[in-house]
Amino acid sequence: KAIVDIRQGTYYHTYRNTEKAFPYFLNASTWLNESKIEEIPLPGLHYQFIANFYAYLDYRNESNNFFFKSLPFAKPNTREKINMLTSIGLNYFNDKNYQKATIYFNQAKQDALSRKDSVWLGISNGYLSKIALINNNTNLALRLLKTNVYYSKKYNESLDHMRSLLSLAKLYIIEKKWDLALGSIQEAQTYFED
Repeated sequence: KAIVDIRQGTYYHTYRNTEKAFPYFLNASTWLNESKIEEIPLPGLHYQFIANFYAYLDYRNESNNFFFKSLPFAKPNTREKINMLTSIGLNYFNDKNYQKATIYFNQAKQDALSRKDSVWLGISNGYLSKIALINNNTNLALRLLKTNVYYSKKYNESLDHMRSLLSLAKLYIIEKKWDLALGSIQEAQTYFED
C-alpha cells in the first residue's frame, strides 16, 4: 500500500498537484517510519521520492531525514548520490546552517571530482562560493568560481561554463573589478546560442 501511495504521490507531485500528492506522501511516510527496512522494496528510491517531495514543500528537516535514510543505498560516486548530498546541503543552506551545508557540498564536490562531472562540480562550487561570500571570504568565492570556469570549459559543458562566467562577473562587480567583469560577460556571451 505504501509503495503505491509513494508512486501515486510522485505522479501528482511531478505534475505539481501538491494538494493531491500530500496525503499519499503523508500515509507513505508514516508507514515507512514504522517499517523495518527489510519490508520496504527499493528503500533508497522510495525514501528519495519522499525526501524530494518534502524539499519541494520546504519541510527541510523531514526531507533530510529521508535523504539520510536513502544515502546508504546510493552507489558511491554516482550522480544519484551527488544529487542527494547536494540536496541535503541545500536544505541546510536554506535553513542558514552554513556549517553543515558546507560539509555536504564538499562531499558532493569530492564525488563530482572523482567522476569528472563538471555540472555537479559547478553546482557544489556555486553553493560553496555563496557561503564564502556570506562569510565575507571573497578570495575563496573567487577561487571556487574560477575552478568551476576551468572545469566546465575543460569538460565542454558550455551551459555550465556560461553560467559560471556570469557568476564570476557578478563577483567581479562586487569587487569593483570592472574590466574582469566585462571580460567574463563577453566570454559568456559566446555561449548564449548554445
